[in-house]
Amino acid sequence: MARTSLGLAVTCAWVFASVLCTTRAMAFPQIQEWQAKPLVVYDNKREVTLKKALQLKSPFAVVTANEDSLGLVVNSFDHIRVYPKSKIQVPDFENEHGLVSDLYLLDGKIRLTSTFRGVNKQYVALNLKTPFFEFRPESLVDMVVELNMKVPSIEIWVLEGTLPLKFFEYEKNFNLKAGEKIRFIGELNDEKSAIRYDYLLNDRKVPKGKATDVELFSVDEFLKEERLAKQAADAKRKELLRQEQERQKKKKAHEASFLCKNPFGQKDQCSWRLEGGKCFRQRCNVSGQWGDKTERPINGQCKKEFHVTQCDY
Repeated sequence: MARTSLGLAVTCAWVFASVLCTTRAMAFPQIQEWQAKPLVVYDNKREVTLKKALQLKSPFAVVTANEDSLGLVVNSFDHIRVYPKSKIQVPDFENEHGLVSDLYLLDGKIRLTSTFRGVNKQYVALNLKTPFFEFRPESLVDMVVELNMKVPSIEIWVLEGTLPLKFFEYEKNFNLKAGEKIRFIGELNDEKSAIRYDYLLNDRKVPKGKATDVELFSVDEFLKEERLAKQAADAKRKELLRQEQERQKKKKAHEASFLCKNPFGQKDQCSWRLEGGKCFRQRCNVSGQWGDKTERPINGQCKKEFHVTQCDY
């Protein structure tokens, strides 16, 4: 089997898992998997409750924090993985079936795997837009794009397939192949709030800055580092979960050690509370119940919240 065919088969298996590689377009972007608690918000600011295979039927944005990630299938052919500390947005759909033509990377890092377009022209290539440049992969490609708006810079790695890049309004072209990467370093504006552009005729603009030379990298090492990072993140989440479960276990054991509940108290202790400007006392009896309320003179024991201490008799 040729390398491209083998790569396509492997990529399809990795991308879709239980979803078959097919020429039939799925309706609307679909959530495939996630780690931790990525934030997905519709354009009406309503937060999405994450569910596997959930279709996102309104324009949306994704924001991930330190431990978060999210996997999406878009247009059947494109799998998007949003890495931690990243932001993407789908501001609109191309048609009523949920076809996505433009996806915006606003900050952070994504992995885009485009598997198969077919011959039907309705299956348009996804246009990945960034503040620097746009990318429209029209054939098999597996790539990673990292946008750092603090530097600012953008870096592209190609893991499989090829990616034509057109910088500076098509005046400088690259054709990245598997195992090649390139970085563009830009400039911030005076307010440090956005990148700086050169404005050309006909309202065209190009980002100020320069591209590095095309460099080689080891795809195997890149993927190995990704696997190790994922394993470390999984192990950290499991340890945090174990610690939380242990904390809850100790909390329940501590609460169970009290005879009376709400508030917690032991036999013959009293709870005090201010209610309506009056001080009331209740005693924890042998049956584990708080006894009848007894009004007492207001004193230092009486507070707005329950205060449990020794009785005054």
